[in-house]
Amino acid sequence: MNAKLEKFDKENYLHVTDAKEIAKWTKSETGLMLPIPPQDICEHPYGVLATGFIGPTIKVAGYIAIKEVSSDGKIGQIGTFVVNPECRGQGLGKRMLHFILNYHQKTLPDIEQLYSYVNHESLPIYLTAGGIISALREPPYETSCIYEVDMSPALKNVDTNNYGSPGGPPIHKGVNL
Repeated sequence: MNAKLEKFDKENYLHVTDAKEIAKWTKSETGLMLPIPPQDICEHPYGVLATGFIGPTIKVAGYIAIKEVSSDGKIGQIGTFVVNPECRGQGLGKRMLHFILNYHQKTLPDIEQLYSYVNHESLPIYLTAGGIISALREPPYETSCIYEVDMSPALKNVDTNNYGSPGGPPIHKGVNL
């Protein structure tokens, strides 16, 4: 899928509308992730939105966000990561993950350790990108995100000159992030 990625802008009416759609996907993923309210998506300072053609219209295709979780800025987390159900299986999630790994160098350059909580369905994307399973979460689970994946090894392979996936063309077209 050809997608345009851009920094999420809470002042952009279309992005706010997209946040409502993204929140619907998280609610429909019963057991896969906790529902995320649109206001949380809108308030995230380092969110990236993917849009592309789905059928004859341009729609939101995915959303991914990275955040600092330590006071010194050295530990980060890939938090919200969701792909439109209509766009799954087309490589968009993999491309978005590579994008955010590269994008973090510009937005949060002090991050040295990066992790994410991942469900079974998404695990291959993280492992292919260079992540390693660092822990299994203890039951009872609130979601099926049972794997803690250390993405720190993947940070060593980022290409700050190319925000696209390694070996492929950049996936943002004329967008300054």
